[in-house]
Amino acid sequence: MLTLRARYDVVRGKNEDTDDNLPLIPAPRTTLEAELHGAALGWAESAHAGLDVEINSEQTRLGPFDQQTSGYTLLGLDAGLGRRVGARPIRLDVRVRNLTDKAYKSFLSRYKGFALDPGRNILIRLSTEF
Repeated sequence: MLTLRARYDVVRGKNEDTDDNLPLIPAPRTTLEAELHGAALGWAESAHAGLDVEINSEQTRLGPFDQQTSGYTLLGLDAGLGRRVGARPIRLDVRVRNLTDKAYKSFLSRYKGFALDPGRNILIRLSTEF
C-alpha cells in the first residue's frame, strides 16, 4: 500500500501598535512524503520504506533584530521491519534526515550567526512493547 502526504504551514505575526513583523516567526514550509507499506516480506511480518522532502522558504518578513537566512530543501529516508518474537512485537527502524548532507541555517536556530544546522543524521531504533 502506498501512502502520500503533503503539509504546508505558514505563520504570520504583526505588532498591531507599530505594524512591525514579530521576531522569530518561522518561514513557510512544505513537506511532501511517500511511504510504501508491505506485509509478509521474507522473515518480516511488516515492512515500510519512505521518502520525504522538506522545503523551507526564505523568510522575507523579518522582525526587529532578525537575521535573514536562505531557503533550503532537505531529503529524508526511512525504513522499518517488524516481526513477532514469541508474544512480543519487535521493530527495527532506520531514519536518515538531511540525506544529501545539505549545508543550511534554519531561521529559528539560535546558532545561525556562527554555525550551520546539523548535517546528515542517522537514527537506528530497535523497539518492543512491554
